Amino acid sequence: MSHSFHEYAEQKRLTSSLSEKSLRSTTACEVFEYSTAASLIEIYSAVQSKFALFYSAINADDESQFSATLTQSGAGLDMNVDFYGRGEFPPGAYHSEGHQDAMGLCLYLALAQFTLGTGFTLCALDDVLMSVDSGHRRFVVTLLIQQFSDTQFVVTTHDEQWMRQMKSLGFVQGRNVLQFRTWNVDSGPVDWAHYEPWGEIETFLEAGHGKLPLGPYVPIWST
Repeated sequence: MSHSFHEYAEQKRLTSSLSEKSLRSTTACEVFEYSTAASLIEIYSAVQSKFALFYSAINADDESQFSATLTQSGAGLDMNVDFYGRGEFPPGAYHSEGHQDAMGLCLYLALAQFTLGTGFTLCALDDVLMSVDSGHRRFVVTLLIQQFSDTQFVVTTHDEQWMRQMKSLGFVQGRNVLQFRTWNVDSGPVDWAHYEPWGEIETFLEAGHGKLPLGPYVPIWST
């Protein structure tokens, strides 16, 4: 009986100790989740304001009163955006692909500006506006000039019209334009300014090819 009582007392002590640890762990987890949620709400509030401001600037002709709401959804994020004053809905509900692409760019810029602050000094944009019409692309250039004057942008595009828009608005100058003739994984890009064609021409002629194949037009611009 003494042995049984001793075992009972030990198990009771162990249960009490584990219960206390469980309580501390649960409390710590709740405090962490509350603090994280509060921090995320603060971030979402700041970012959604900037996001809406940037998107309104790009679409000043028809969505100048644009608004957006970012809310936490479990481990993810829900985003609802205004649709011409008729309420807020998910971006895919009513907005076109071009508008969604513009939202993606604006959300990225808002997040980068919020998280990096004055450290947001370099940004690469790789053909991010292929679905955005030329009229709104001009507003994108204006937004980058006005809101990110201290950021160096490297912009790649296949679109010559946007290249001309960037140049006409002063976003890039001729000396900052690099036009690729072609590129491959092994040797990288070849730009027109430093391209010597004669050796390649002779190689193709010796191989029996009458024409020199031209690679894709892939210009790169940066401010």
